Amino acid sequence: MSEVGISYLDYYVPREELSIDDFLAGIDETSMPPNFKNKAAYEKFIGSVLELKSIRIETRQTEPEMVGGLLKKMFSQYPIEPADIDLVILAQEPALSRMRNLAQFVRYSYKMNRAYVMHLAGNLCTNIEVALDTACSLMDSRQDLNNILIIGALKVEKPDNRIIGTYGIYGDGAGIMLVSRRDSKIKLLDSKILCDGSFYKIDLNSDYTTIHSQNYLASINELIGRNALEDEMIEKIIVQNANPLLVSQCIALAGFDNNKIFSENFGKYGHLDCLDFLVNLKDATRDASNPGEKLILSVGIGWAGTYVTSLLSYENK
Repeated sequence: MSEVGISYLDYYVPREELSIDDFLAGIDETSMPPNFKNKAAYEKFIGSVLELKSIRIETRQTEPEMVGGLLKKMFSQYPIEPADIDLVILAQEPALSRMRNLAQFVRYSYKMNRAYVMHLAGNLCTNIEVALDTACSLMDSRQDLNNILIIGALKVEKPDNRIIGTYGIYGDGAGIMLVSRRDSKIKLLDSKILCDGSFYKIDLNSDYTTIHSQNYLASINELIGRNALEDEMIEKIIVQNANPLLVSQCIALAGFDNNKIFSENFGKYGHLDCLDFLVNLKDATRDASNPGEKLILSVGIGWAGTYVTSLLSYENK
């Protein structure tokens, strides 16, 4: 995708922790996935599979304040002005948003006077991967777009609303990503986005393992075939900070070493919805050892039927 790439990315995850004991005390047993007969069984699953001892929660700042702190940091530390932003993409599900028109608020509050806004939703936990693909494609086709800002935030109030079936438990946080024509540190080389519309009314407590596996593998294998990828070419693999069992099996079936999965953030924050991609990408590319260009494979799912496999490159200098 030419010279276009990610020039800046950052995230905020609160320090305050909600212990699993307190989380379980705050939920109604009817909110638990029905395959757990009691809270003790659910607690065992949380510890052994999700590897969570606590969840990060935000009790002081609003969504705009979390995003705003990241923007102030970017504008003070990175050579870009608000007037340089051409487009603001909010990657967030309306059902998870606590503020109406967050993208318009950000544009207005930070005087991004040249920018227009886009709200990208419907792909759930893969919204940011889709937003990145969209931003790069737009910039490849339109030379008047030089800087696209992608933002996202997640703040859940009730413990019951943090449960996503057996997939994960939401934590809180925010993230920003600047896609630009200059000084791009990370490039999106290719992506395969596959949607299965039959999941539009999915029951998160039902077992769709076979269909999810087929769709995961279809997305992964098409990207592999288009780019003639082999295991030794990939430095790291990014998956979501949620239940890793199925995606790990699919990655292995596609011929890649599961030991390459970036697991530093497993069990650390909770599942941050689509922000997981941004958080893990930033942390996975932070290591400055072993200089040279590196390839990262990212594999994600939005539980309503979006599967995204992305190939990215970054360079350690």
